[in-house]
Amino acid sequence: MLWQDAANYVGEVETVCGPVAETHQETGPRGQPTFINVGRSFPEPDRFTVVIWEEHRANFDEAPDRAYDGETICVTGEIELYEGVPQIEVQRPAQIELN
Repeated sequence: MLWQDAANYVGEVETVCGPVAETHQETGPRGQPTFINVGRSFPEPDRFTVVIWEEHRANFDEAPDRAYDGETICVTGEIELYEGVPQIEVQRPAQIELN
């Protein structure tokens, strides 16, 4: 499905596709999650976000914020809402495919 439609499928396991608008790895005191924003950049509320928590980054051969920057991707997982923005939390590389 297109990233714009993800909010309609909260709670379901789906594959969401779209262009990566930006990537960012947090370095704050609450961990170091990687955010991959699809469709639009943060803080635009009309975006789809892929979250890779710090403990799962080691599962990737290349840092996800570099590997997927500028690519078009498809992400599979359970769609959740965080502060009104649909997202999928990714734990392993097989959940993300280059499109």
